Amino acid sequence: MGRSGGSTLPTHLQRPQVQECLDRGSPYWFFRYWEEQSLPDCGRKTSRKRHILAPSQGRYAISKRQAETARDRFLAGLQGPPPPPLAPLAAPVASAPQPALAADLRFGQLAEVWRRDFVEGQAGGRALVAASTRAKYLRHLDNHILPRWRDTLIQEMRAKPVLDWLQQEGQSWYLMADLRNLMSGIFTKAQEWELLPDSFANPMHRVRLPRKWEVRQKRILSPEQTMRVLGRLRDPVLLISQTCLETGARISEVTGLSIRHVDLERGCVRISPPLPLQSECRSATSAKALPRSNSTSAA
Repeated sequence: MGRSGGSTLPTHLQRPQVQECLDRGSPYWFFRYWEEQSLPDCGRKTSRKRHILAPSQGRYAISKRQAETARDRFLAGLQGPPPPPLAPLAAPVASAPQPALAADLRFGQLAEVWRRDFVEGQAGGRALVAASTRAKYLRHLDNHILPRWRDTLIQEMRAKPVLDWLQQEGQSWYLMADLRNLMSGIFTKAQEWELLPDSFANPMHRVRLPRKWEVRQKRILSPEQTMRVLGRLRDPVLLISQTCLETGARISEVTGLSIRHVDLERGCVRISPPLPLQSECRSATSAKALPRSNSTSAA
């Protein structure tokens, strides 16, 4: 905080770092900054605020460099000198219209738009969401979310009732996280599509889940136990298990392999694509070449 000349008003010279949020629904770029507000007694109040810039992944994503440019534009307007007061008879300056939050807007209405235009939507004849992800979204939406929140007014949604519902509805920590993230994604898309104003506070951002727990205890087999399990298996289950164990590939990637993915000269297995019915890998890092062991080659 500093002072400019003889002015008594503090001025922030700030350039906060742009960060990527990955745990609140759809990933997005954001930064935190300090904002000064005038008080009735002519004083100044400084508060810490969070500003969301744009999606960091997905169809409407921007790069980090673009996000930093957007941050600089926002801070330039925030840190610049205040505009001169308008004359009493001056006409108001027209501003870009912002969508207003309708008093009767319900969560079910936003969910149906999200389902139609995103989950079941297509671009260039290709689905926007992978088939497995789409099936999970629709299952959670129809079986868990809509039966409880379909008729709830958007302006009445609060973090505490949502958290209470998650703790009763979720049979596992992962289900609770999926439901929260899915609901948060619906609000995020609604703001991207200007169905909700930018000033709308996503209530899911305040939903903090309890500490993660496991429904079933995870066991790691010893090398001796692993050999005993493999000794009881028969092909093709044996070959699939050996390939997963020795390459680290996913089960869906291994079951989608064919002879053309095996390079005997280089001694590797190429993962692309993981499933015969998919036109692309599950994630950007799925397409890779994995070394194969001698036992897998012999099989």
